[in-house]
Amino acid sequence: MLSDAANWILHIAYVVLYPALTVFWPLLRPIWRISKRAPIDTLLGICLFCLLWVAIGLLILSSQILGCSSLPTCDLDLPAECVLWPWLNTPDFPSTANVLNEHERLKNLEVAVGDVRHIISQHSQSSSERTSCTHALRDPMSTIFELRDTRLLHEQLSTSVDSAHHIASQHHAKVRSELGMLANEIQDAQNLLADLILPLRLELEEAEEDARKASQSLHAVEKPDFALYTTGGMTLSSHTSPALNISVASKPTGADMAIHHDINPGYCWPFSGSRGHLAVQLPRSIIIDELAVDHPRNHWDLSPAPRYMEVWALIRGPEAIRITNAWAVGGDHVPSEDVRTIFGEDRYLRIARFEYDLHSADVMQNFPVDESFAELSVPLQTVFLLITDNWGNHEYTCIYRFRVHGHLPVSIEVVEDVAFLTSDQQDK
Repeated sequence: MLSDAANWILHIAYVVLYPALTVFWPLLRPIWRISKRAPIDTLLGICLFCLLWVAIGLLILSSQILGCSSLPTCDLDLPAECVLWPWLNTPDFPSTANVLNEHERLKNLEVAVGDVRHIISQHSQSSSERTSCTHALRDPMSTIFELRDTRLLHEQLSTSVDSAHHIASQHHAKVRSELGMLANEIQDAQNLLADLILPLRLELEEAEEDARKASQSLHAVEKPDFALYTTGGMTLSSHTSPALNISVASKPTGADMAIHHDINPGYCWPFSGSRGHLAVQLPRSIIIDELAVDHPRNHWDLSPAPRYMEVWALIRGPEAIRITNAWAVGGDHVPSEDVRTIFGEDRYLRIARFEYDLHSADVMQNFPVDESFAELSVPLQTVFLLITDNWGNHEYTCIYRFRVHGHLPVSIEVVEDVAFLTSDQQDK
């Protein structure tokens, strides 16, 4: 800044003094001689000359400022002895046009700088991201460093990702190998388990069969059979199909065989064809809970076994008829015409309908009476087994055993208990 100001001052002095020295220097020599003779006049003349060359210098300076270069400011040569500063002998003073151009350029530059500052201020106020971008523009070196750090971080991340991918691939292969080994071990364990389970399953099936047989035997023992021949049950010949005389062992072949306890092969009640009926009178009136049919499996021919059966009950007494009237109307319990011819004038109602399953392992199969009829608790003494079809034998059908299970009515049990207590007290 100081060197530029000094240069401007020297240029101005050069422009002012240069014309005076070049024009009036030849005139100063005679004045110098005259001054020796008349000092005052000489001093006045010198002042006049000084004012004159100052005016001329100012005129030349004004012409330089206004851009006029026609004045002979640079054509005159100073004498060698008047050159005080040889470095001033250069026409480096700028013209007015150049100054104006530079001034215009400075104004344009100031406007551009103002616009840039305005844009930067707007970006700095908009968001933190633009602020960061502005800082990056202001500080390009920091941006370069950040880019370099980002590149290094990216390279490190790429290396880490590649390493992690490699480790994951190795781990995946190891896991797949372990899974394969585990699958083989599971398969071996399944095979071993199957080998162990098969005998256990067979043993379990045998145990279930034994338990079923034991339960069946226990069931047969626990439930009294009121139709058993040896306990007072008897068949009614007038309502029973004629027996077919087949020579079997030494036992009778009458209908009573159907309520006998022996169910060995051949000890049955056979009747002709696939349709027949059996009437059984119980030793006393009971409330029937369920019915049962037996047919052995150790015979070579199972086709005579009964399949579809119905059980009808003889309703006697005004109270029993009154109780069952409403129930008989509500369902299919009244006998059809072909069945009515068997019963005659007696009132029979169907209390059960079932199918004996020959494919089941159970020799004795239990069948409940109609649930709605069981709720009536009607005492019954005569039941009628109607066989409508067998398992494919058109010549005859065999009934090995027909069972009737139930319990005594409450009134009868109370009377028997009172009679027992009375006899016991009399004995005492």
